[in-house]
Amino acid sequence: ARALDRGGQAGKAVAVMQQLIDEILFWRLSVPGVLGAWYWQRQEQLFAYYLDLKARAPGSSQRGGLDTLLVLTKLRYAVKSRADMVGADTLRALLAQRANATGDDQPADLNARIKTEQATVRALLKVQYGFLSKTGLQNYLGSLGRNEAVLTYHITKSAAYAWVGKNGRVQQRKLANPSRLYADLQDARNNMRVNRGQSLERLLNRLGKQLFAPVADLLAEQVYLIPAGPLLGLPFDALRVNGRYLAEDHRVVNLLSFPANPDPAASLRVSLRTGTPQKIFLAGHPQDFSGGFATHLQTSVEIQAVTDIFRGPGLHIIQGAALLPDEFHSDRFANADVAHLTMPASIDLGHPERSALELSEALRGLGRTPFRQADIEGLKLTASLVFLSSSQTVGRPRSAMATQAGVASAFLDAGADAVVASLWVKQKKAGETPVVDSLVTAFYRNLDASGDIASALTATKRQYLQKHRGGKSLEWARFQVFVD
Repeated sequence: ARALDRGGQAGKAVAVMQQLIDEILFWRLSVPGVLGAWYWQRQEQLFAYYLDLKARAPGSSQRGGLDTLLVLTKLRYAVKSRADMVGADTLRALLAQRANATGDDQPADLNARIKTEQATVRALLKVQYGFLSKTGLQNYLGSLGRNEAVLTYHITKSAAYAWVGKNGRVQQRKLANPSRLYADLQDARNNMRVNRGQSLERLLNRLGKQLFAPVADLLAEQVYLIPAGPLLGLPFDALRVNGRYLAEDHRVVNLLSFPANPDPAASLRVSLRTGTPQKIFLAGHPQDFSGGFATHLQTSVEIQAVTDIFRGPGLHIIQGAALLPDEFHSDRFANADVAHLTMPASIDLGHPERSALELSEALRGLGRTPFRQADIEGLKLTASLVFLSSSQTVGRPRSAMATQAGVASAFLDAGADAVVASLWVKQKKAGETPVVDSLVTAFYRNLDASGDIASALTATKRQYLQKHRGGKSLEWARFQVFVD
């Protein structure tokens, strides 16, 4: 590609780069180890070079938005760890056989068999990942409603771009001063946890101008944000433009597996209407091991509040010393319509595999039991909603391509339609009434009325902002909705 580019053939160089990225995606989805450190050290540079080529290629202004968004999406999928590959075991075995063979020990037809098996796997992956094609992407964008738009960014210290998909089209815009934007995003990640008053307010205003203002004319009421890199784990609807939070004018939904889900709006619909049988799994309030007979069952204010909402035969509550992994392998959890989990949970953005829920102590002296991301991914759920009220993000994404949100992604991979997760947990002061209890109660009341998770969460946030007009607290923004 570089040789073609040096020869003044940027258009042909673009085609070669697209072929290279398709090869990267193929090997990542079939035999991940083939790429090794080479890819992990170069993924951002590869996309940066592709963007530069595309900008200089003839006719790029007409096709650039769709093409570059597709390439970006492929590279993001190549970063994701996938466990559902199809038909690659034979290919792996043949490659291992060739690697271990020496001299005359190598069968004469081995290379031909590898080539044939590669073609077979490519055909299978083309069907399974048909959405990672220009046709698949166009079909996805064409299926969006009039009040829906897809928004994503690619932000590094040296470059910042935004893409908006709406009405079947994609528009790409370059953002100014990427190094400052990148630094501001890191500051926002740190400051939101401690809510540093006016300094945070100025930062949110500046981020609103940097991120939202350049694309404001393109967006719709419902925004499907594809968060990646420095935007992962940040409450986008807390940005401010002209003195207003985005949440006051837009519903923001974090879309983690774009464009795999052809109808994200359907993933947000849930029925909690009175009279409809519901299976509610309510769990939390982990406790340390204590011997003897428990004469008093401790509970939390939040668990009691949710219990009052969902009283009935379909409500199943697990708390205290009983909060152990076996409860999450039960039919009650697998078949729950809504799972509300109040125990502490870690969403590790730098090392998603370390993310976990904190359960109770199984035996004296062993400490709290972690229920890790891998444990969650192995479940099979039917829940319309998993609500993680005490989760918090830790660490920073290792790449601008990272799109995995720890246990939130794990519950979606396990089959949940949507996850509402907390991005940080505020330390309660003595005598202070937790804001989370009133937000949770208002959310379920709104969900019962609307039947739409995004609408209910946005209505809850707007009610809070209206009630606390002029207040500086960002507690309302810590809850975000995620869908695949």
